Amino acid sequence: MGERGHVLTPAACNDHGHGHGTNAIPLEQRIAYARTMFSLTGLSPDTARLVALVGHGGCTTNNAFAASLDCGACGGHPGGPNARLMAAILNDGQVRAGLTDQGIAIPDDSWFIAAQHDTTRDVVEIFDRQLVPASHAADLARFEQALQSAGAQCLKERAARLGRSADDLLTGAMHWGEVRPEWGLSGNAAFIVGPRALTAEIDLGGNAFLHSYDWTRDKDGSALAGIMTAPMIVAQWINCQYLFSTIDNEVFGAGDKTTQNVVGGFGVVQGSGGDLCVGLPRQSLFHDDGTPYHTPRRLAVVIEAPLQRVQDIVLAHDVVGRLVENGWINLVVIDPWKHKAHHWVRGEWTSRPC
Repeated sequence: MGERGHVLTPAACNDHGHGHGTNAIPLEQRIAYARTMFSLTGLSPDTARLVALVGHGGCTTNNAFAASLDCGACGGHPGGPNARLMAAILNDGQVRAGLTDQGIAIPDDSWFIAAQHDTTRDVVEIFDRQLVPASHAADLARFEQALQSAGAQCLKERAARLGRSADDLLTGAMHWGEVRPEWGLSGNAAFIVGPRALTAEIDLGGNAFLHSYDWTRDKDGSALAGIMTAPMIVAQWINCQYLFSTIDNEVFGAGDKTTQNVVGGFGVVQGSGGDLCVGLPRQSLFHDDGTPYHTPRRLAVVIEAPLQRVQDIVLAHDVVGRLVENGWINLVVIDPWKHKAHHWVRGEWTSRPC
């Protein structure tokens, strides 16, 4: 990357020598961002030597629905730029010192790298590798080798679900006539909040959003409140879009991709006119023979946390309460002490052993 790569590297703590840093993110805010990342993701500050923050985006050509293959939490854009900025923040010595003062100590030999997963080609691109210390070169090499192996396996599995070859998927990512470069989030069924060990032995079939969370480290429940009022809500939006687009694609979806025309760069219509389509195209939801690939169902939310903590959050936030009370999500809470699953039904909890 050389000189050009260095210039394009994001810097949260200065403005590359122009002015006096007025466009920089204030140190206090950078520290807050870093602290929040650890609390919301469940990632331990006392972590590995090399830590990858990986956004995602889809590589497609001539696709009016390209944004649906990118990151919903990033406003329909690839997540790589956000990962690059957060990595720069976490590698900042001033930020680390501020975190240490707050009892969050990142080991001196931990280095954060940013990357982006191309979900149509299953290739992970690592950014700003010129900044990786020489002491971590071997770690980076091993990591890249593991990524290549995992990517090849993932591509093979996705190709099988589409009834195609892995090479054909790579071609489709660049082909202007491709109508189904991938399934996107078709099949989504659950949002699981808890330690990774909770689901590590289960084959979820790529149908669940996983959000790491350790209730024992969330003393006041603020991290869980943040999860239930932000990423959980986004997951429900996604689930609802797929649900209605599958139930009645002509009314709530977008019909066939091959007969769509783009209007103003912000929507599509079928044929030469009519109303803007509001949902997803048939190719994101159905097989070529018309049978549904996506099973329409309301989102199941599974949380491992004390029952009272979850109940307090549901009752304190109207947006969450409406989703739970009206059955738009099926809320199940696993009690970490009694090992029972509690299901919220019309304002009450029903329980059964896990």
